[in-house]
This record gives sequence, structure tokens and C-alpha cells, in this order.
Amino acid sequence: MKKVKISFVGVGFFSQISHIINYYKNPRVELFEICDLDTKLAEGVKKKFGFTGKIYSDYKKMNLKDTDGFVIIVQRRLTGNIANFFLQNKCNIFTEKPHTYSSKEYINNKKFQKGVWIKGYVRRTDKAIIHFYKNFENLTKNLGRINFINFTAKNGNSYLGSKHYVKPTIKKKLKSQKSLFPKFLKKKYYNLFDVYNNSACHALDLFDFFGFSKFERIHSDISNENFFVKLNCNFKKSSIPAAIHLSSSKVDGWYEKMEFLFEKGQVIIDFKAPLDKSSSHEVKIIQHKKIRKTIKFKKFWCFNEQSKHFAEEIAKENKKSHKNSKDGINSILLYEKIWKSII
Repeated sequence: MKKVKISFVGVGFFSQISHIINYYKNPRVELFEICDLDTKLAEGVKKKFGFTGKIYSDYKKMNLKDTDGFVIIVQRRLTGNIANFFLQNKCNIFTEKPHTYSSKEYINNKKFQKGVWIKGYVRRTDKAIIHFYKNFENLTKNLGRINFINFTAKNGNSYLGSKHYVKPTIKKKLKSQKSLFPKFLKKKYYNLFDVYNNSACHALDLFDFFGFSKFERIHSDISNENFFVKLNCNFKKSSIPAAIHLSSSKVDGWYEKMEFLFEKGQVIIDFKAPLDKSSSHEVKIIQHKKIRKTIKFKKFWCFNEQSKHFAEEIAKENKKSHKNSKDGINSILLYEKIWKSII
């Protein structure tokens, strides 16, 4: 069986502990080339994980012809431009989320896509989430009408003691790039837009994944400590109120829930820390204050599933996967819409 050659742009801490490790363990994959500004770091990663190709500090010099797919794990503001280069050269790519900094940048990049482009909305690959999504009507048929949806996340350190990785040898500095922000956004909001971009797009993507649409902001309170937004959204021709509350913590731990409140019960999705490899997320179906059903799969890790999915889609030359023909853009559009309504 011919192996899929995967090359990496960016091999820092998160790239190693979440992405490279899973491709390394996949017998269908050959880890090929590396691009990183820290070439000494790249040399250590190459040796540890057995990359077979060259090391570059300029991604434009990488071997496009012999690479089957590129995994781009870089600072968020750099992702769009790098993705654009590979898309223009008709390459298969995986990008972390948000995979672009604005809807305009996404549209510009999307027009070049000829192959696989997987975006790192990792919860879309979770077994429990997929099972609940596919069986939504049957699992909730006795709960009545949805009255409210609440998404809450208070995210601390989720790295769970990850210590075994190749350390960087230089400190990378990222210059402020005004052109990346949406044109309507005032400069005084740049920092807050940046702070919540990642976590808000994750939350909004889940709303989109479950079929909620046409969001209208009712109220918002956004500061360095909190991102709180009340919304109305459409679901099966009904208007449903919803709330998203995001905050962060410097302590270890992870708290993230999505709650669907029905007339006669509720569904609670407990999201595990992203680097917890012990099981899938957990979905609880509650009726009359009693847990009627729990959906959970043991020994499951979304990042592993995500890496297998990218390699499989390249092998199949499948351009549409996990609803990836449009996913990602809706969360970005919704995030921009929230900010437009604020200012």
C-alpha cells in the first residue's frame, strides 16, 4: 500500500503534541518535509518523528510535487497567507481553525481550492457528537420543543502535563498586521477580536454543525475577561434564543458545555479538554430531571481521528468531507456579524 506523504509547516509545541504525533503513529503515512523558522527545532523534530525529507525556513521552497498533503500549524494570523500559497498550487491542505482571519481572506483562498482542504474544527470528528447529530430527532423526540441553547466555556491550561516535546531555540515575533482584520473593525477592538477569535469560532461552528442559522444579536458584553452574547437563531423554522459565554483562566482545568433546554428535559454536551485522550466527549439526555441516556466512547481522541481523516481523504481524492465543503466560513461570518452589530 502506497503511503501518503505528509509535510508540516510549523512544528512547534502544539503541532507536535496534537498533530505530528498522530501522523507518526499512522502506518498509512510517511512524514516527509518540514518548514519552520526555527531550523534547529525542525532538526530535532525530524529526528524524533522520522521525517524523511528536507528542512526549510521558507515554505515556498518546499517540494510540492512529491508531497500529498501539507499540515499548516502556525500562528493564527499567518495561516491565511500560507494556505493561499498552497491552494494556488493545487495542494491538499489541513489548517487549524480559524483557518483564515476574515471572510474576505477565506473567499479569496477558497477560489483556488482544487483538492482536499480540512479545517481543524476538531469537535466535528468526535464520535459522541456525530452520533448525537445523526440521531438528533430520535434522541430528543420525547423532550418537546427547544426553548434555549447555552454554550459556556471557561478554558484553562489543557495541556495535561505535556512535557515530552522538542523545545524551540528562538523566540518568534509576530508583527501586527492591520490588513488582516475586517475593514469595518475599529483599531481599538483589534485586541479583543483577536483574543476571542479562536474560541468564539469553535462555539459558533457547533451551532452551525447542528443546523442553527440566521443569527441575530440581542445583547453583548465583551471585555478582556468575558465574551458574552445573547442571540436569536433559527432552527427548523422556529426562532430559538441562545447565549454564548466565553472566559479564560490561567489555572489548570477545562470547563466547556453546550446545553439544549427543552420543554421536558435537556441535552448536555460535556466537552473534554482537547488533549484528553481517554474518551470522546459526553452527551447526556435528561428527561424529568433523570439521565435517560449517556453517549460516550472510550479510548477516543479527536486529534487522532482528524489526522486519519485527512490522510484518508487524500488517498480517496475526496474534496468534500465532514461537511467540509462549506464548514468554517459560517463561523467566521457569524463572528464578524456579532462585531458589526456591536460597533
